[in-house]
Amino acid sequence: MRKIFYTFCLLSALSPAQMLAYTPAGLDPLPAFGSVIYQVLGGTWSVAMERFSPQWWDASQDTAENQGAVLAVTPTPTGNPIQSFCDAATVADLVAIPDTGGTIDWYDVAVGGTALNTTDVLADGDLVFAEQTIGGVPSADRLQVLVHFIDVDITPSNPVICIGESVELSIEFNTPSIIDMSYIGLFNSKFYYRSNTTSSFLASLNRITPYGGDFASIHSQEENNWVRARLLSTFYWIGFNDIVNEGSWVWTDGTLVDFTNWQPPNPDNAGNEDAAYMLTNGRWNDAPITGLHRYVYVLSLSPPTIFWSTGETSETITVSPSVTTDYYVDLSINGVLCRKTITVTVVDIPDAPISNGNQVECEDSPIQVLTAGA
Repeated sequence: MRKIFYTFCLLSALSPAQMLAYTPAGLDPLPAFGSVIYQVLGGTWSVAMERFSPQWWDASQDTAENQGAVLAVTPTPTGNPIQSFCDAATVADLVAIPDTGGTIDWYDVAVGGTALNTTDVLADGDLVFAEQTIGGVPSADRLQVLVHFIDVDITPSNPVICIGESVELSIEFNTPSIIDMSYIGLFNSKFYYRSNTTSSFLASLNRITPYGGDFASIHSQEENNWVRARLLSTFYWIGFNDIVNEGSWVWTDGTLVDFTNWQPPNPDNAGNEDAAYMLTNGRWNDAPITGLHRYVYVLSLSPPTIFWSTGETSETITVSPSVTTDYYVDLSINGVLCRKTITVTVVDIPDAPISNGNQVECEDSPIQVLTAGA
């Protein structure tokens, strides 16, 4: 297939680099070639189509003869598509794994642009792109990386208490921020998001895979109800489809089909309906993959683990210190460990500091005390 691609470039007087210039952001030039052919046939190519195209070129099947007949192709560097940090970070803190002899440059655009400096400061939600160069040949595609600042915080029910009282401490943290998409919660250690715009089934899948995401796969009535309760009153694509084999429904993430929630008489395949979306009542309907709907999906992040200085592992704990005490919580997510500390102030009548308006009653006596931030 690569031989065909470069032959096409030569016959059309286009270099691979020129061919790349006509490639949509984030796509490999081979899909770009597929786009040229597919558009001639009146369609629109999507990288997501590769998942449903068994005949697509497989590098493991390429022969030595074929490899010698094509131009050198530098592979895209590998790395985590979402990279998390506790606080400040620069381009130098990003990680992309080159092949032997390869070097990495970072850009703020998927194609073209100017290389970023290693000292450039990153912000939450930034999209950056890693390009690998081997022997002077840059990779045709760049690795997309979303920057995520975890920003751990502890929220106390009251930062100042009297001797003998208790206070609840709750951990809060930021999830990855993705343009035009909203985080809706954590279920069974899966980070669920919903889109704020509509697109076709394959275009939706093509958009979320660069983030290491996939359509939601649903495996129980409880999960189905939880998801539906967090969506807007409209239809949402899920990952259930029979694109490859008609009537053989599978999840795009490859998980076991152990639950379905069809709206009778669906699936009826009325008009070549190969993908499922969730109705407003939580039931599923099959529909043509060209339909425009919102979509619900999950990010493949490691589930968060929580550890308090008290030894507890829940999101909220209750403490009853007899003296002013520091508490910390360690949050591990996406391979990064972040720590946050809070001071719970314990006051007694003789030592109660005075401020404006913030009142605590100790031993039936109203005492005005300083609270955090006062």
